[in-house]
Amino acid sequence: MGTVPGGENPQAVPDLSSEPGHPVEGLVVPEWMAQKLKSPKVRVRLQALETWALSAPPGAIDPLILAFEDKDERVRARAQQLIEQDWAWTAGK
Repeated sequence: MGTVPGGENPQAVPDLSSEPGHPVEGLVVPEWMAQKLKSPKVRVRLQALETWALSAPPGAIDPLILAFEDKDERVRARAQQLIEQDWAWTAGK
């Protein structure tokens, strides 16, 4: 799984809201990203994914995995696209 920029940063915290055994348990997601992904507005969640895609280092896909669990198909689809792009980019190195 990926890491987040500033791995020791106190702003980067594990997402502990998941139930034990849930696929997103233990993901490390920066607080600002976690808040945006919890927004009731789909537009805010999609914009958070775009911001992450532009600023995160390769392999930092934990927030994308969390977004892949979103209730909105558009958010899930964009998260999947970004995960696949990351995999393709890292496989090409």
